[in-house]
Amino acid sequence: MTKNRVRRPVRAWSQLTDGAVLRERVRQEHATGWTSRRIAENLNATGHRTPWGKPFTAASVRQLRTRGDPQVINGRRRRPKKKRKRAAAAAVPH
Repeated sequence: MTKNRVRRPVRAWSQLTDGAVLRERVRQEHATGWTSRRIAENLNATGHRTPWGKPFTAASVRQLRTRGDPQVINGRRRRPKKKRKRAAAAAVPH
């Protein structure tokens, strides 16, 4: 009998069994000042892969960071939208 381990590619970060662990690890390493490239190299060295089964790159690390925190878009914190005041409708004589 032969046994093989197969990693099935998935479609989203949330579908990874170790997705939460990866996000926390990336968050901690980024907080200590590591670059995205260095984090990617470290994840690849420990055998982690993206949801599509590919090695991590600096871009995929940044994507994991932004997808892991809904308040971050393109590496920047999202600011709450300001509410606009509606101008009172001016009375127009007929």
